[in-house]
Amino acid sequence: MINTCFIADTRAARVVSVILAALFIVVISGCSIFQTKPQKAAFPPSACRTGNLLHDLGRIGSSIRSIDARARIQLELNGRKQPSISCTLKWYGADSSQLLRLTGHGPFGITLFDCLLDNTFLLSIPSHKATYFSDLTQGIDAQSRPGSISQNSRAASAAAQFRMVLNPWNAVMTSHISEISCPGFNENPFLDSGSTEPSNASLVCYSSFVNQTRVWSAFDVNTLSPFAMETGDFKAYFNGILSDSGHSLPCVKYPESIILILKKRNITIHISIKEISFNTITPWQAAFDRTPFMGLRLIPLENLLRQAAGR
Repeated sequence: MINTCFIADTRAARVVSVILAALFIVVISGCSIFQTKPQKAAFPPSACRTGNLLHDLGRIGSSIRSIDARARIQLELNGRKQPSISCTLKWYGADSSQLLRLTGHGPFGITLFDCLLDNTFLLSIPSHKATYFSDLTQGIDAQSRPGSISQNSRAASAAAQFRMVLNPWNAVMTSHISEISCPGFNENPFLDSGSTEPSNASLVCYSSFVNQTRVWSAFDVNTLSPFAMETGDFKAYFNGILSDSGHSLPCVKYPESIILILKKRNITIHISIKEISFNTITPWQAAFDRTPFMGLRLIPLENLLRQAAGR
């Protein structure tokens, strides 16, 4: 059980190891987050509807080019909830670029971890005085041959799935899609008592393929907001609608919380979004500069994941 005292260096290191191993298993081992309520006065509901539901959902997904957010993330490991961590996230996903910067903060603004993701994964842990790294084009699975097709495909698939959690509408932005019935999506077990969820009649569900990965997704017909998503590796549930902070996009109603379940690892990630803005990030911002990560000892990420797995 992780101690709640983050100040102690050794305890903080153990907390960070477990949290980062879990969070980035989503990205690396083949399994993110955010948006807001539209300004109703400027964008009446009729402007969001063309009469083609699939087109409307895809238009929402394509409107999201970047995300800048504050959130709290809490892990549930083997049924035990761990202390939550305040995080800042910057994601740029326009064009062919896929850039992510995620920083976790402890008490008094202490940086618990800092990571950068493009084609390479860089994870800085100040208490370790080290930066852990992995080339995502090669994967980190020691049981696979470096450069093998299966390994590279799995890394690419994992990254694509993580992007779908950041922008759930990505699941419908493919030509390989069909509408299906919604069994298994008609209830969300994580809703707070007293909350309401859409009836099965107000959900539309799809089966699609993204990077050769089958994805099942469900959206609320009335709000065009995501309700649930599933692949062979994870389930995600989306709850509520984030209040408008003045940085909303037309027709976008983004969940204020996300529950991400890693099926094969008995890990649940609870994400509560506190603040968000869209399309304010460029790929050449300092947030995506590798220089700060390179001043520490460079250690293969595989070493950290082995330590976390052996706890």
